[in-house]
Amino acid sequence: MYVLLLILAAVLPVDKTPRDSVDIAETNHFYDDCGRLVFTQIIWWSERDAVIAWRMDKELGVAPQRDWRNGGYVSLWNDSGFIREVRSRFVRETFTQHDPEAENRNIVPVEQRRELSKRTFRSN
Repeated sequence: MYVLLLILAAVLPVDKTPRDSVDIAETNHFYDDCGRLVFTQIIWWSERDAVIAWRMDKELGVAPQRDWRNGGYVSLWNDSGFIREVRSRFVRETFTQHDPEAENRNIVPVEQRRELSKRTFRSN
């Protein structure tokens, strides 16, 4: 039986999609003093108001979407050749003339952020 399990583990496809869960996914539109859009970023927050990670929207190409099947919201994107998934309980969209992610660095230094999970490799 153990040998059969080893053989199956070696031949079955492995889902290598990194999956993360956060409390809030924020789509932040940052405007300059003249009211021109400078950039749009997605910021993933913990409920303790700490940034977990962020990405420029142009890297993702899509804001978090409602996941009607599983509840909550999901961000899916091609992250250097593999699909990444981040699920959140809540979403918010903000329009600011300040950068909430940069401001959060004063509270939680980048080195202390949880960040998104690393991609793991498994050879078959």
